[in-house]
Amino acid sequence: MSRVLLVGQAPSRTSDPSRPLEQSQSGRRLLRLSGLQPEQFKRTFEMMNLLDCWPGAAKTGDLFPMPEARLFAERMLPSLAGRRVILLGPAVAEAFRVRAPLLRWLPGGRLASAWAIFPHPSGVSRYWNDPERVREASYFLAGCAVDAPMEVCHPPLFFRA
Repeated sequence: MSRVLLVGQAPSRTSDPSRPLEQSQSGRRLLRLSGLQPEQFKRTFEMMNLLDCWPGAAKTGDLFPMPEARLFAERMLPSLAGRRVILLGPAVAEAFRVRAPLLRWLPGGRLASAWAIFPHPSGVSRYWNDPERVREASYFLAGCAVDAPMEVCHPPLFFRA
């Protein structure tokens, strides 16, 4: 089975493709939640962004130009066929027009083998203020190993409707 694909919004203002994952706030959170070392993480997950450059700042967080994001999401769809895809944050999910509860795998139909929406890993998200939610997200991400069956990669014990 191929690596799970994580799709984010855009590189951060300070992103550098040669910079290790653990040097960004979101990267550190993803590593901590997965329980994986950086090299294990890279073997388990593939990462890409909808936008190729930082879109600028808003009053809270970063701008996210939805029309442009939807266009890029549409163009990305053919490359997702047969993949397990985790959309990082509700804005990315909206760009793909995927509606689902957080941390649940949904059949992807013709577009992907399965979709899941993960809370945005940045420090702006209030999701991370609740220790139970952090546990839920950690359980979900840690279960997404390359060879884990899809059923393992969702939190039946911790999910909140």
